[in-house]
Amino acid sequence: SMLIDGGVRKWADPLRKALAEMGYDGRVDILYNSHPHDDHLEAVTKMVKNGFMADAFYSSFPETYRNDVQKAAVKALKNAEIPYHQIEWGEELDFGGAHLTFYFWPDGKDPNARSSAVMIEFGSASILMTGDASGETEHYYHSALGKDGKLKADILKIPHHGIVALVGDFLDDVAPGWSW
Repeated sequence: SMLIDGGVRKWADPLRKALAEMGYDGRVDILYNSHPHDDHLEAVTKMVKNGFMADAFYSSFPETYRNDVQKAAVKALKNAEIPYHQIEWGEELDFGGAHLTFYFWPDGKDPNARSSAVMIEFGSASILMTGDASGETEHYYHSALGKDGKLKADILKIPHHGIVALVGDFLDDVAPGWSW
């Protein structure tokens, strides 16, 4: 089991309850954070402070990245003895029958632009989870991955809550059958 991002602090208890109802009462294998902004990490931090566990925490940001959201998360993870794993660009992981590949724009100037994406392939189905990738990040993905077909996915999680216009070349590269 892997939890991808988590929301703001006020969603910690409803999130934990929803996970428990699905059978994940107090533990998942991996906590994956696309980037250290409050609307993606604070609920997870609160859950960990209140005893929620994981075998590892994955992020493309270094453990020493300095913003208040990241500092609070790292402190909670250390106190809970949850290992911090900084993913590398293009890192792959076989996990629960799925194949995951992580990407991010290493030169992104802010957490949204550097927000990591994960391509999840399970059997013949695929989903691209994009965090809060910016338009500049989408251009980077198009240049770095588009020509190789590595962005093609059945489902696309629209970047940045759908508030930023998609880059046409990026959308063409993904060519999703469904997006949200």
